[in-house]
Amino acid sequence: FVELRHLIHNLSPRTLTQLGLVEAIRKITADICQSHQQLHIAFEHDEMPESMEEITRINLYRIIQELLQNTLKHAQATQISIELRQLNHQFQLHYHDNGRGFLPTQTTRGNGLTNIESRVMLLNGKLHIDSTPGQGFTILVKIPS
Repeated sequence: FVELRHLIHNLSPRTLTQLGLVEAIRKITADICQSHQQLHIAFEHDEMPESMEEITRINLYRIIQELLQNTLKHAQATQISIELRQLNHQFQLHYHDNGRGFLPTQTTRGNGLTNIESRVMLLNGKLHIDSTPGQGFTILVKIPS
């Protein structure tokens, strides 16, 4: 258990450790908007509890990083909305972009979505992906709190 905690701590991004989850997300979204000026990112959130487990905090941050990276790489989006809420004993992440979209059933899953699915499973969570060509991409992630 101590070794696992040490491993997780070493995987923790410096920004996340220094700023906390909400501020780290604000920073990454601000950095992206500064370098991709045609992109607007809206981030809404509840106050995240101090008691949130480190493994949950790290994986939520990494999931958001992966989603942002996928949008930048594939979607040609101009708008992204991210909502992070705590509702009914769970953390809910709702992410949407207005990009190209795709058919989830007909698209080979790349490393990005596979990594996200693995992180959600690790946290005993659930995810739902909704995307249609020309209609953007939406994902809802629910993780027990």
